[in-house]
Amino acid sequence: MAWWSLPMIGGMSLALWVWQGPWAAAVPGVYCLATVVLLVALRFWDFFGVFCHLHNGMVLVAPVLVHIQLGGFAASGGVLLWCVLPPVAALMWFGARGSTPWFVVGLLAVGAALLFDPIAEPRLAPIHQSWLFAVNVCGLSTFAYLSVRHFVTRLEQEKTRSEALLANVLPRAIASRLRVDPNAIAERHEAVTVLFADLVGFTELARRLSPRAIVEMLNDVFTELDRLADEHGLEKIKTIGDAYMVVGGLPEPLEHSADVVARMALDLLRTIEDLRTDHPGLAVRIGVHTGPVVAGVIGRRRFAYDLWGDTVNTAARLESTGESGRIHVSQAMFESLSPGFATESRGTLELKGLGQVETWWLLSAE
Repeated sequence: MAWWSLPMIGGMSLALWVWQGPWAAAVPGVYCLATVVLLVALRFWDFFGVFCHLHNGMVLVAPVLVHIQLGGFAASGGVLLWCVLPPVAALMWFGARGSTPWFVVGLLAVGAALLFDPIAEPRLAPIHQSWLFAVNVCGLSTFAYLSVRHFVTRLEQEKTRSEALLANVLPRAIASRLRVDPNAIAERHEAVTVLFADLVGFTELARRLSPRAIVEMLNDVFTELDRLADEHGLEKIKTIGDAYMVVGGLPEPLEHSADVVARMALDLLRTIEDLRTDHPGLAVRIGVHTGPVVAGVIGRRRFAYDLWGDTVNTAARLESTGESGRIHVSQAMFESLSPGFATESRGTLELKGLGQVETWWLLSAE
């Protein structure tokens, strides 16, 4: 506010000098000089809070003095209107609570200045009063526009940032629904494919590596898995320690979700193999199952989009009973795959909570 006001107030000072002489230009001239001194000092010393109060005081006092000096509200071209700036500027700088004193002081200053109107003697010609009024209105309009534009820009930036943050926590479709209706989201999906991937031997790796190395390794792995999920159009649900969960077919339906998740699983194995160059000993087990799930958003302070049901439990069991570097899939997943995938039967396996089930290894895709 300080810099952009200088040309306008400086022009007003010059006009008053021409119309009425040096005495009429004294107040706006002193304001401009003091503002320049404060701005230059602010570049060398950190006193922004003090600067805001000092400048606000000058913006409040100067219009009152010019108002009295030129003979009242009409005779001064409504220069007293500038007294609205300090409370608004204080609102921008100090917030709602900090701006209240400036609002009260501004009202008192305007009231005190208007007391002089009955006894004031106009000093400017009518044409000069009109010109000065136009300058004051243009100045205040400019300030109002720039202030509102500043707040709207900040609001848009914060909205974009909050939406990006929410999109990193929840699927975009779910985040959009929550913005419209904050009530609980719970729905059943009949045909989705769930993948669990878990780092093999992570506990032993964690004993050998430094905390920084552990975090860097997990970040490298999960960043690559996020990239794969995005490339395949799948939805990352969460990470649990060193495990990664991704799903195909929700929140929006996905045709041939089993095929899509299977291709990501194969890419995941290749990605882990590439990462082994920087992280020796890195290996992964993968379990995949397809079927119905219940999905929803839980929590109030920290939202979480999660899945529940036998499909999730089965995928987790397949992962935990799998082998390093292999993709363990269920009978339902095997039957859902297109003919282009190569598989190998593992036979019948006892899975906790599920009993005897037939499982398969996913080997490759054409």
